[in-house]
Amino acid sequence: MKCRSLKPNLNKVCIADLSSKIKIQTTSEAYSNNPDTVPVAQFVDIVEMWALINTGESFNYIDGVQTGNTVNTDFTIMYTADVDFKQRLWVEYDNNKYKVVSVNNINQADNFIRLRTIETGDKNIIANLR
Repeated sequence: MKCRSLKPNLNKVCIADLSSKIKIQTTSEAYSNNPDTVPVAQFVDIVEMWALINTGESFNYIDGVQTGNTVNTDFTIMYTADVDFKQRLWVEYDNNKYKVVSVNNINQADNFIRLRTIETGDKNIIANLR
């Protein structure tokens, strides 16, 4: 298969570039009948697929003042109808969970999707609503 051109000023993506196996997941809250327990996140696999992984730095600003920086991990995947990209999604890669913060269509043929993620360190749903 030929490499596909992405939007202007971006590189091309080839099928061979999708070389890392990831799982796209969604979450649900597991409750207990005990009123003293806190809901716990349950991760449910939607699909397992191949992805191109890029890591970059992102800067946080408040009123024009840089307050910190974080690392974004972008997972480029081929579009699949198995995933509803409007729901809250997670990516599991190398036994780490990444919270999807944005989903972008990155080429003109509508077949490559970029999942921009952050690794929060806390996998509890309630903690990640902040």
